Amino acid sequence: HLKNSNILKWTIYRPSVLKRKIEGEFRLAERIGEWLMAPFQWIPGLRRFAPVSTRLIAKSMLARDQQEDAPYPYWEEGGRPS
Repeated sequence: HLKNSNILKWTIYRPSVLKRKIEGEFRLAERIGEWLMAPFQWIPGLRRFAPVSTRLIAKSMLARDQQEDAPYPYWEEGGRPS
């Protein structure tokens, strides 16, 4: 639906497990997921499934907004032709 919409520009980021630090909060399942998927960052073809920090996603969003190369490579964009 998004690809066929009249929205001028959109970007979808597709991270796997998000690494985040929230003071005073601990989520066991998230930590286990991060630990189990961490080796994917060194395996070609599986890097897209490695945990990624929320900070890196935010930097990528800012970079794409300013028409720069995003540090997180797994995104898709589109929009209505001008």
